[in-house]
Amino acid sequence: MSIFSSLFSAISRLFADAPAHNTLVIRTVEIFFHRSPSPAQDVARGIDDISWRVMSGGVEIQNGLTNSDGLVAVQVRGTTDSILELLHDGTVVSQYRVRPRAGGYEADTTVEGVQRRLMQLGYHIGHSSPTGDGVDGDLGTTTDKAILDFQIDEVIDFDGVVGGTTRSHLNDQCGGSAQP
Repeated sequence: MSIFSSLFSAISRLFADAPAHNTLVIRTVEIFFHRSPSPAQDVARGIDDISWRVMSGGVEIQNGLTNSDGLVAVQVRGTTDSILELLHDGTVVSQYRVRPRAGGYEADTTVEGVQRRLMQLGYHIGHSSPTGDGVDGDLGTTTDKAILDFQIDEVIDFDGVVGGTTRSHLNDQCGGSAQP
């Protein structure tokens, strides 16, 4: 699974200059379900025909099947968590909590910043941290393996070191650097 950038949509109830103008913001988080480990670059990695639905506040707000790119575009409304559920014959087999994150990434020169980017891209970095997302600042074997996997996927020198090239590729894939 790989998680990419948040996209924003706005729905306006009245025209912009109306006294009671109200705009609803819906964020879309793109989640890709991919085969792992990754094959050669020219082979499709997406997993198609995964049945899914998105729940928010106990109500189903989206559903569908993935196609060959493995993409699910999850809508996140307001500050409420959305729950992405994968289904098999109508039965929930897996759930993912998708929630808005306040603030940007940690600096790309820190272990936490590298872990956050790897996690956002869907690389397994473990679950050790107070929030269970694996961003704990510990450069352990799981993070080392994720760095190597990322370098191999990006077809750059794979040495397990997050130098300038790896950092640049991480930032490009995650939508930019945390640096001003």
